[in-house]
Amino acid sequence: MVSVIIPSLNPDTSLINYVKKIIQNDLKPVIIINDGSSCAYDNIFNELADIEGCIVLSHEVNRGKGAALKTAYKYFIENYPNHKGIITADADGQHDIADIIKIAGIIKQGGNRKAILGQRDLYNKNVPFRSRIGNATSALLFSILYGCNIWDTQSGLRGFTSDLLKYMINIKGDRYDYEMNVLAYLRINNIDIVKIPIKTIYINDNKGSHFRTFYDTSIIFIRILGSFFAYISKYVTSILTDILIFALCFYVFFIDVELAPKVLIATIIARIGSSIVNYIINHKKISTHDIPPKNKVIKYYLFWLAQLIVSYFAVLEFSLTEKVNIVFIKLVVDLLISTISYQIQKRLDFKKKTLKYQ
Repeated sequence: MVSVIIPSLNPDTSLINYVKKIIQNDLKPVIIINDGSSCAYDNIFNELADIEGCIVLSHEVNRGKGAALKTAYKYFIENYPNHKGIITADADGQHDIADIIKIAGIIKQGGNRKAILGQRDLYNKNVPFRSRIGNATSALLFSILYGCNIWDTQSGLRGFTSDLLKYMINIKGDRYDYEMNVLAYLRINNIDIVKIPIKTIYINDNKGSHFRTFYDTSIIFIRILGSFFAYISKYVTSILTDILIFALCFYVFFIDVELAPKVLIATIIARIGSSIVNYIINHKKISTHDIPPKNKVIKYYLFWLAQLIVSYFAVLEFSLTEKVNIVFIKLVVDLLISTISYQIQKRLDFKKKTLKYQ
């Protein structure tokens, strides 16, 4: 079975029929989270609670969409351990039932650690200008930092297999920024992402949305950058190790060696040393599960060798032509190489791991 989760703040009566249609398609329970709605809406939530197959959870005060989703995830984990997964949808009825069924079908196909992202056509004439701009800029920034193309980063229609939820309740963020943090988590942890095109529906120019264009968009941008810098921070130690070993080799251990072989020796030793440090940081405990497939190891070290060669020739060339400290030259060169290689690897990896259902 697959459940549907709908966070809700001050909904209109259309939510009742929307929930009934979802349940009629054997997607249950539908878990509604009343996220601190005004008491004027109690009759709507009471009617929803009376529907067989619908569960209403409540927050005393508004805590935000992210907090509402986490509340539902915790409830789902505790009460439906045998369900295959969940689908999140918005309470404004802008997600078509057929698209919800499509996502449910993908979850029911089986498999673990799978996320399905509904993707709207943001160039559709029905899309409000503020939504189009906000989505386009966040998608561009996410693509640059994480090396993948998710063109609709703010879509609320998503599906997740049950095994992911225990991790998602610990992801930071309580409001709209939470959903962006989820995308960063999926990307960093190489979770299989399935992108599916969905209908683009905006009712009354999206005036029913509680999304605050400038404030929430700013928070989303901050979260994208924050998640990225938190991700790359663990590599700072290995980068500093690389530079330190290179400097020691160049100025202390091989001081009498000619320039070209000295740069080569220092580069090789520094790369080996930083690789060891990087591995220790990312694998605190070593087990057989940490050993990747043989073909992946070969590709990794071919890429590693290519970076080493480019670094060597670039550092050597600049050290001959520029009167700049060679350690500073290496730092700049390696930062450029790392940035380019990161983009290449992430895009290749994302291309292989992402499917698109028509």
